[in-house]
Amino acid sequence: MLSLNSGDLDITPTAPKQRELLGLLLLKANQVVSFDSLVQELWEGSPPSDAVATMHAHMSQLRKVLHQRSDTHRLRTHERGYLFHCELGELDLHTALRHIRLGKIAQAAERARESVDQFSTALSMWPNPVLFDVGGGPVSASIRADLERERLQALHGQFDARLLLGEHHRILGDLRALVRAHPTDERLHSQLMTALYRCGRQVEALTVYTNLRHQLASYPGAVPSSDLERLHSSILWSKVESAPTSTGWLSLDLLEDGPATTPW
Repeated sequence: MLSLNSGDLDITPTAPKQRELLGLLLLKANQVVSFDSLVQELWEGSPPSDAVATMHAHMSQLRKVLHQRSDTHRLRTHERGYLFHCELGELDLHTALRHIRLGKIAQAAERARESVDQFSTALSMWPNPVLFDVGGGPVSASIRADLERERLQALHGQFDARLLLGEHHRILGDLRALVRAHPTDERLHSQLMTALYRCGRQVEALTVYTNLRHQLASYPGAVPSSDLERLHSSILWSKVESAPTSTGWLSLDLLEDGPATTPW
């Protein structure tokens, strides 16, 4: 969500073009974004004849918004483009990415609880796709896609660590919701299958696999990976590694997230 605050004052622009420009500048904070890139972002392949002048006018209006708190140094004009200056720690996205990096380091070192804490901190700051409330063009699209993959990796890492900690009961609801939101994400399906099996819901775990196969069938040549096939076979023959004991959490399935007869 795009939010620009100066102290206790919310100075987030409301005009759509200004929001698109600010969004791209923040995605590339402290880097010069060329005039051509800004025009392409606003109008894709069909810019008006006065596109450059109109873009500069939008930038002028954005600068006026920033002047409400005398942040005149933020938006900087360069010979070939504009730059939005951010200090270390000012941009939530950068802070969230730092926590994700720390989570991955902890995960590689097999410090599961620390990795959960780092990933959870990042995801609390970044619960939705970046700039989901801002329109965007082709320049920001690839950046947003890369960032969304990073956010999904944090979700994957968090659930992997929580499964290692024996928290399969606690994550069922979140995993179900994410599988619905990402119906072809194999790793989320694998984690949901594992969590269900460890909760004693073998049939539901197998159903998750079947539903994924049906989803993939709409994409020519797409089939479950060999890893997922092996997990399915292990669940089918009850050969999945037993769950770790979760300290402070009873190893009971109280069915708090719904009846056992349906995985959705």
